[in-house]
Amino acid sequence: MDIKYETGKDFAADAASNQREESPLVQRIRGNYGYIAGMCLAYGILFAFCQYKNPNGITWPVLVCATIGIAYLLLKKVGVKVKKGTTVYVVGMALLGVSTTLTCSGFLVFFNMVGFLLLFLTGMMHQFYEDDKWNFPTFLMNMTVICFMTIGHVFRPFSHGFAYLAKAKGENSGEKRKTAAAVGLGILIAAGLLLVIFPTLLRSDMVFAKIFEGLLFEFEFGPASVILFMILTGFVASYAFFSALCSGQFEEKEEERKNYNPLIAITFTTILAAVYALYAGIQVFYLFLKLGSLPDGVTYSAYARQGFFELLFVGILNFILVLTCMSLFQENKLLRGILTVICGCTFIMIASAVYRMALYVETYHLTLLRILVLWFLAILALIMGGVTVSIYRKCFPLFRYVALVVGCGYILLSLAKPDRLIAEYNLRHWETVSLWDVQYILYGLSDDAVPVIAKMGEKKIAEDKSSEEEESGIECEVGWNKNVEQEIRNYFYYIEDRYKNISVRELNLAKVQARNAAVKWMEKEDD
Repeated sequence: MDIKYETGKDFAADAASNQREESPLVQRIRGNYGYIAGMCLAYGILFAFCQYKNPNGITWPVLVCATIGIAYLLLKKVGVKVKKGTTVYVVGMALLGVSTTLTCSGFLVFFNMVGFLLLFLTGMMHQFYEDDKWNFPTFLMNMTVICFMTIGHVFRPFSHGFAYLAKAKGENSGEKRKTAAAVGLGILIAAGLLLVIFPTLLRSDMVFAKIFEGLLFEFEFGPASVILFMILTGFVASYAFFSALCSGQFEEKEEERKNYNPLIAITFTTILAAVYALYAGIQVFYLFLKLGSLPDGVTYSAYARQGFFELLFVGILNFILVLTCMSLFQENKLLRGILTVICGCTFIMIASAVYRMALYVETYHLTLLRILVLWFLAILALIMGGVTVSIYRKCFPLFRYVALVVGCGYILLSLAKPDRLIAEYNLRHWETVSLWDVQYILYGLSDDAVPVIAKMGEKKIAEDKSSEEEESGIECEVGWNKNVEQEIRNYFYYIEDRYKNISVRELNLAKVQARNAAVKWMEKEDD
């Protein structure tokens, strides 16, 4: 894969010489610096407004819409037309933005942000490059390269700005360009140092601090410095990413297949396929049909509950194995058949892992980790289906298929609010829940579960300990039910106090529902 881009030494003093070596798109960025830098600065300000101490407020969809809108305007400014297929990325980002305002789960909020960034990255790469011709490894490699190129372009907004200012002042003199660059760089360094030094001086001398106490912001490691840093981050990141996209030139043709002898792959995959076939047969015979006899002292429940994480690991390994064989070795009918057998055995392993986890949940109820395992097994099964198709169809867009499956699967998981599902499932099985389960519902779940937890007061707590309580060392003492009632009472008072003053910027549906449920529960408790 051939990549052509700038080395990064592009300050105003030598801007003219470097400009001749730049791609046409980068030259358009230089020519429209005022507009593009202004849009990136506006994005930085909006980023700080939306995200400062507000990871899941109603401003998230606003930030998503602003990101999409500003990206469209920048593309239009440099002459890049919106391609067919970009709508899919836009819809995915919008759904993740909406999902963030519907949940209080830190897990979902974090991965919503990760998913948003990945969708934006792949969507913008789709705009600039002919990614239809990329295979799976090429796509991953190019995504990695763009990320590193963005890091290498973090000084571009300033170097381009120095050159722009020098040109605006009538740059017949090279000395003026050097002076402007030096002064601008000095101001930038001073601003960065003052963000650290100034708050320290304020705290060290009360007379010095009193002089500046009338300023709009309090200069400490609080509002002013953090907000300025977020604005700068949004500005630099957006400009550097756009500059990297315009600078990189990837080979648009798919890499040629390596010509390694397929006999190598046939040999080791045949051995693996034989082992997998034996293992799959045991799963069908012993686990699913229960026709065989287990070792002494081992019940079917205990047999089924062990090994699902190991099976998950082997399933992922098989996915990588099949992709590697397809990429490195010459096409061969026998090899395709063996890889198909491995895929078939992987489906049986996935079914076995799902069955084992289902039995485990039936005994020990739901947790977030168990939901994630079941979700990932379903996603892995769909991915292996695409891998199986790609064995026989070389033109199958495997990367896009995997991205679509993972993206849609995660969006559905995010919108489903798993913490609320966990609480609902465990409350439906209240007669068998343990003290550990109650503590997990109260302290292990996000506030998405508060409306469901409000129903807990109407239930009776099972007094018998489960085997899981014995392992965790939780004691079931007399009067624990009253202690739980007090725990629940304290829990709802905390929720009501936490969300009683939600600002418009921090508005979130899950927060409102949690507050309303807490208020309603306390009113009923008082009656």
